[in-house]
Amino acid sequence: MCDKSSTDWDKAWSNFKKQGKKTLFSNFSPNKYVSWNPRRSDFPLSEEVDPIKRTERSNLKFWTSPTFTLGGALIILIVLLLYTLQAPINKKIKQIRRISCVVNSTKNHTNNNLMCGARDN
Repeated sequence: MCDKSSTDWDKAWSNFKKQGKKTLFSNFSPNKYVSWNPRRSDFPLSEEVDPIKRTERSNLKFWTSPTFTLGGALIILIVLLLYTLQAPINKKIKQIRRISCVVNSTKNHTNNNLMCGARDN
């Protein structure tokens, strides 16, 4: 009467409890990220010792890195996006000002040039 596809819940629960005892960093191994035998530098010793050449090389690496390029591209895209979104908002604000000027001028029966100047035409 026992089904072959049934699960042993006691065994499953004990496995689940064992997995729950593992911490966040239990599978972390620093050896995966640290090289204990670093490779030798491709640069001559004079470049390693000279602070000007070392700084120049690090700056060159920074300016030509993919991270810098991606960051610059993101900044340009954000600026363009904000610029394109700003235009419709300014247009709506001008329309609202014109409508309020028309309403005010019809209520007062005067053309209120101080509030609704020619700058909004």
